[in-house]
Amino acid sequence: MARRRWRRVGKCAAWAAALLIVLPVVLAGTALRAQYAGAAAPQTTTRGRDARWLGHATEEDWAAYRSGWGGHHRS
Repeated sequence: MARRRWRRVGKCAAWAAALLIVLPVVLAGTALRAQYAGAAAPQTTTRGRDARWLGHATEEDWAAYRSGWGGHHRS
């Protein structure tokens, strides 16, 4: 009888621990998904100059930027 009770208590504790770990992660993921759903705002679209600040610009791009031409320079 005592063994069954401890087994039941152990199962309940395992379920509670699993829920305490999984539930907040699922809720946070759902909240982030809902927050960023939909169309992007106009000010978040690219202007063709993302490579500079993202670190993907080539030396040609940097040279063109330093010479005063702000766009991508691809030959």
